[in-house]
Amino acid sequence: MDKEPTEEDLVFVTESLGRKPEGLFTVVVRDELDNPRVIRNDPLLANGRPMPTLYWLVDPLIRSKIGTLESQGGVKKAEKECDSNSIKEAHKRYSKERDLRVPDSYTGPKPSGGVGGTRKGVKCLHAHYAWFLAGGKDPVGAWVDKALKENPNLVKALFSRGKVNEKLKKYKSAILDYTKIIELSPKNANAYKNRGNVRSKLKQFDKAITDFEISVDLNPKLVSSYN
Repeated sequence: MDKEPTEEDLVFVTESLGRKPEGLFTVVVRDELDNPRVIRNDPLLANGRPMPTLYWLVDPLIRSKIGTLESQGGVKKAEKECDSNSIKEAHKRYSKERDLRVPDSYTGPKPSGGVGGTRKGVKCLHAHYAWFLAGGKDPVGAWVDKALKENPNLVKALFSRGKVNEKLKKYKSAILDYTKIIELSPKNANAYKNRGNVRSKLKQFDKAITDFEISVDLNPKLVSSYN
């Protein structure tokens, strides 16, 4: 069920995006820890400027994973492997869904384009996947979902989300992220170091010291960071 954002949600979304959202939004998808995963923007900002992107992906872990996918040529691959007519129809559905949220009395400039603000092809995998997660019938979003499952190397993405959780003082969530990194990469000294830092903030000093000791054993150069 859609939920109006709490103050904590706003802080999380701002930290994830790197800026405060300019318009109103609701949280339409949450992760297993109840953090916002996808938000739905109002089609008009407070100053009347149109907002073409209806759904935003705000989960830092998935955003990082898709960023890696895009850097590896994911946009072109998705455009090549997905049926062009299906993409075109998806843009139409997205545009219609967004435009239905514009008040009938509004006479100013309206949002244009489909997913990611374009009417054809693929522009932004994040936007497609956000709509897909929110229940949209998006062939590109489905392609992204499959691609992410076939690419299990989450270390970089988990570091990204762990740091966000640290900044938001969601320390237990940060510990889970760093622990997952250690499971995937047992000799990752920085993961032990970061987890130790978080545990010390929770006053779990014995566990923190153990993490610090392991991190230095794996990478003696880290000893200077504890001085």
